[in-house]
Amino acid sequence: MPPKGIQNTDEIITCCRDTEAILGSDIEADWKEVLESVVEILEGMKAKFFLKTNPAVPVTNAIKKSAASLKEAAEAGETAAIPSSLEKLRADMEKLLKAAKMEGIIIT
Repeated sequence: MPPKGIQNTDEIITCCRDTEAILGSDIEADWKEVLESVVEILEGMKAKFFLKTNPAVPVTNAIKKSAASLKEAAEAGETAAIPSSLEKLRADMEKLLKAAKMEGIIIT
């Protein structure tokens, strides 16, 4: 069984791809850019040690929640809620990128 951080990452990627598919031709260019960027970054991070550690779980849980909220807004056709949901997703991704540097963490 893969570590929880990796499982969360896979779920986030699926949510982002589903959201993009749900929006289809109605997707705005900047929305698509954010979703594709999240997928690209997470795909690249899957091999990193950080996602296999316990500190990755809370950060990836937050991103998973943001991605699910975004998908729900897209499914409900609430396009007015998408920009704020995308901003939350972007902010959570920044936290992940910062945490993934593992600055100040000593492995014993």
